[in-house]
Amino acid sequence: MLSFLSSRDWTEVAELPVRDHSYTVPNLKENDEVSFRIIAVNGIGPSEPSRPTDAITIQDQPGILF
Repeated sequence: MLSFLSSRDWTEVAELPVRDHSYTVPNLKENDEVSFRIIAVNGIGPSEPSRPTDAITIQDQPGILF
């Protein structure tokens, strides 16, 4: 499970199979500042969230259409 923080609330972004190593988060806006964390899920249940990443400022990606 991937979640991100924008303002003060954590929002779940996606549940990805273990074989996936990347994910594009939709609907982020330029100049938003976000952090990410991971929660592993297995047969026993979810783990504690990982430590959040450092804050990332979303930047325009020329040539990429949304």
